[in-house]
Amino acid sequence: MIAQNSFKRNVELKEIFMDSQHKEIIARLKFVINIHGILVLYGEPGSGKSTIIRIFNSQLDTSKYCICYINNSNLTPRDLYSTILDSLSVIPYSLISKLKKQFYDVLSDIYNNHKKQVIVFIDNAQALPIHTINELRYLLNFKQDSMSPLTLILIGQSELMATLRLRSFEPLFYRISSKYQLHALSQKQTSEYIIQQLKLSNLSMLFPKDITAKIWGKSKGLPQIINTICKHCLIDMEANSLNLVDNSVLERVLADLQY
Repeated sequence: MIAQNSFKRNVELKEIFMDSQHKEIIARLKFVINIHGILVLYGEPGSGKSTIIRIFNSQLDTSKYCICYINNSNLTPRDLYSTILDSLSVIPYSLISKLKKQFYDVLSDIYNNHKKQVIVFIDNAQALPIHTINELRYLLNFKQDSMSPLTLILIGQSELMATLRLRSFEPLFYRISSKYQLHALSQKQTSEYIIQQLKLSNLSMLFPKDITAKIWGKSKGLPQIINTICKHCLIDMEANSLNLVDNSVLERVLADLQY
């Protein structure tokens, strides 16, 4: 393959494209962890939310933090507590009343006696059941709100913020310490992203300026879609023994992908 190391889903952390908003998100994540609060990260599918969380998690000191990552659209309140306890290698109780007490006791012990903080990441949070969203604010209720050994990071699509703004979720919304909308790449950033990806395969730029502009327009600057279009363009270019991606290549690819 002409660019076997480029435009992949799981790029090595050191090779991930970073711009100013990624650095801003990481700064906010650090801030929220320091205050044991809640952060909401939201954006369009394919904008790179999970990628930035992967980068951030790689920077966390495991001697200081316990990380629990949850991605379950059918998460019930019971599942919420049980999953966190499971991630801490604790067998959860069956009864919800005992389960909650166990949860608070375990997290308090980890924080006070083991000097570690629990960070819970909930991905695709826009799909959570209503009763689970209502339960989230109780996760941080320790000692009458005077402290919390836990930080909560909610990750979801754009409709997540609209949901949290509903009157029924006001108690949770007003406890959010920071929120950030991850935007798609600009046209200039899209070109820079493609250049960086090609370098992973030791290739020079194979996409002329007018082609990158069209890719940006079709992808709306979403890295996941940029990857798909570029990867198929390179396959088509190689199959037709071309030296650059031209309009005919891009048109065939877009037609095939139905973009």
